Formats: sequence, structure tokens, C-alpha cells
Amino acid sequence: ETGHRRPLYTSGEIPLVKLATDDAHKPVHFGRAWIEVDAPRDRDAIIRAVRAGDFRLGFA
Repeated sequence: ETGHRRPLYTSGEIPLVKLATDDAHKPVHFGRAWIEVDAPRDRDAIIRAVRAGDFRLGFA
């Protein structure tokens, strides 16, 4: 197990499973990527878009 649970992201306001991963090797590189999803602000629409591959990768 290399993942770390972050209580900061445990929020009842976001009733979705919170899952993140990256391939960073040093702390300075953590959290520097994201996806942009083309979907309405609706939980099911966002999940469908991600599953369909309808997103773009972003890197900082």
C-alpha cells in the first residue's frame, strides 16, 4: 500500500468516492496533474464522461 488517505478531502459535501493517483517520484512533483472533463456539473454526467474518455489531461 503506497496510497495515503487525506482527511482534508473527506467531505460530505462531495458525495463521491475520492480517488487520485499519480506517477510522481518526489514530493515536489505531487499534485501537479489533473483532468478537465467536458460534462455538465452533474455527478453521473461527470462519471460517464470520464469512463468514455471524454477528458483532457493537464500538467503544471
